[in-house]
Amino acid sequence: MLRVDVLKLGVVKTNTYVVGDDESCLIFDIGSNDFNDKKKILDIVNNRKILGIFYTHSHFDHILGNDFFSDVPQFMSEVDFDLIYEHQRLSSYVINILATKPKNIQFLESDMIFGDFKFKVIETPGHTKGGVCFLFDNFIITGDTLFKGTYGRLDVGGNYNEMKNSLLELSKLDENLIIYPGHGKSSVLKDEIDWMRNF
Repeated sequence: MLRVDVLKLGVVKTNTYVVGDDESCLIFDIGSNDFNDKKKILDIVNNRKILGIFYTHSHFDHILGNDFFSDVPQFMSEVDFDLIYEHQRLSSYVINILATKPKNIQFLESDMIFGDFKFKVIETPGHTKGGVCFLFDNFIITGDTLFKGTYGRLDVGGNYNEMKNSLLELSKLDENLIIYPGHGKSSVLKDEIDWMRNF
C-alpha cells in the first residue's frame, strides 16, 4: 500500500508529495529552496531511497527546490522543460523569485515504472503547455490543472480551451480517485465532475 505524505512549502504553499512504501519513494513538485524545507522532506523520506523527482509543470513554485536532489533522476515534460525561461519571465511579474533549470533531467513517458511503483502520465495542457498529471491506481496528482473546486490560473502561460479539454478528459476517470492538487486541500473526483464538465 502506497503512502502519500504532503508538505506545503515555499512562499505560495505549494504541495510537495512524497509517495512511497517502506523501502523507497518518489517526490512530486518541490516548491521551496529553503534548507529548512529540505530537512522537512528528508524527515519524511527517512531512510528510504528516493527513486525519482517528478514535476507537474515548470513554474518556479513547483521546481524551486530541484537543486536539493540534483543527484536523483528528475522528470518533466519536454514541452515545459523548453518553456522554463519563458515561465521565469512570466513569474517575475508575480514574485521576484527565479528557479534554476533542473539538472539530470529526463523527459516523461506515458507509462512510468520505478521499482514497484507504476503510474501513468496524462498530458493536461491549460495551466501551461506541457502540464501533466500523475495517475496512480487510486489517486491522481494534478499540479495546477485541478484544485478542489477550481482550476489553475491561465494568465501565466495558460490557455482556456486547452484547460477546458484537459478538465473534460480528467472528468472521465474513475470518480473515486483522490485528487492531490498543487495547492490547497485534497478532494475526490466525484465531487468535482459537475463543474469540470460544465467549465
